[in-house]
Amino acid sequence: MNGSEMNLITLQFSEELESNFLDDYFKNFLNQVRYGCILGIFLWAVYGILDSRLFPDFRFQLWLIRYAIVCPFILGVYFFSFHPHFKRFIQAAISLPLLVAGLGVIAMTVILPPPISSDYYSGLILILMLCYAFPPLSFLHSALTAWALVVVYDIAAIWLSHTPLQVLARNNFLLISSSLIGMFAAYYIELYIRRDFLQSYRLKAEREKSDRLQQQVTQLTIEIDQRKRERQVAEITETDYFQQLQEKSRLIRSRAKQQQ
Repeated sequence: MNGSEMNLITLQFSEELESNFLDDYFKNFLNQVRYGCILGIFLWAVYGILDSRLFPDFRFQLWLIRYAIVCPFILGVYFFSFHPHFKRFIQAAISLPLLVAGLGVIAMTVILPPPISSDYYSGLILILMLCYAFPPLSFLHSALTAWALVVVYDIAAIWLSHTPLQVLARNNFLLISSSLIGMFAAYYIELYIRRDFLQSYRLKAEREKSDRLQQQVTQLTIEIDQRKRERQVAEITETDYFQQLQEKSRLIRSRAKQQQ
């Protein structure tokens, strides 16, 4: 096994090792996924209080997005995490709530009038950071999710909100910069996690190999000792003195029987 088994672009191992890594990854981060879902629901619900105070005229539309779409979706993922098949779909199950939350923010920027809508995009930056800072989500899935949100935001800003070019340029600069920084961080987070796993995997393999060799040496030692004892017994029984002792023993037993 060597480092070349990890693709430095996709950060994936060879098929068998990747399967072992995903099993270990799932066990280590399952609870974090559940805690993240609970935290996400809490934050989305709490920010609804600000909606009612800052945008009372649009409270119904914003609450519809928060409490009828985003929060139930995240809650569904939380309950799905207890299903036996969750491990198979864990990447999609994490990506979709982030994507739905990001689309919810974009929908809010479309609903709210300018200039408020132009600044409300900042909530999308938080979603982008969460995409990259949530370890259970792989680097590739986090990047695809984040960049998909950036593209959808631009489409909505241009075709639906009719955002001024200067504001659009400013917002894109911050969104793209945030995404690039997040990609850099997420890449190295996963890289170090995978390197740590690879090192542990190698140590375990070497330990198992050492145990097998120790067992073989122990078994060989037992066989050698047994053969040595057999040889020593054979050397003793083949001597004239031992033969004489056996003959005397037979005579004594024969006389004892005759006396009886």
